[in-house]
Amino acid sequence: MIMRAFLFIALLVLSVPSCGGDPEFLGAWRQTSLKWIKAPPEIEPPVRSAQATILYFGADHSFLLVYGTVVQSMQKESLSVGDPRVIYLGTWSQEGKTLRLAYRLVDRLINYPPRRVPGPVETKTAVIQEDAIQFDGNRLMRRTLLDADLEVEIRVWRLRHPEFLKHK
Repeated sequence: MIMRAFLFIALLVLSVPSCGGDPEFLGAWRQTSLKWIKAPPEIEPPVRSAQATILYFGADHSFLLVYGTVVQSMQKESLSVGDPRVIYLGTWSQEGKTLRLAYRLVDRLINYPPRRVPGPVETKTAVIQEDAIQFDGNRLMRRTLLDADLEVEIRVWRLRHPEFLKHK
């Protein structure tokens, strides 16, 4: 009898949805309106690339903004490592559907026109919509295929600039 009561309570506890889980917007988000460029036909598998705005929201309130090249092939999508990119690192906080972002320039592959790195703190907001995020005039969609690349990037920049990640 005690065993049945214990089993019932355990099942009840496991079936109740947890509160305070990770927000749905964590991970990588890529701009939707892109101008794709196809690789020459001799490249296998078929590949295409585009310049994109990419946001990454970490569970620890870390934030990464990347302006760079995305490469897509078959079921893969990744951030190009050999093309120019601009990277900003900072933090995010949430107020309802609004995400408040504070970040600084931490890397520019081609520093022209010249800008001081690290740059000054910039602040902007992003708005969570039903299945997208609106940021800086762009609509971004969740891209789980980019999560691994952006997780590596943010780890690297966290180590180089831990002072930028003071969450307020």
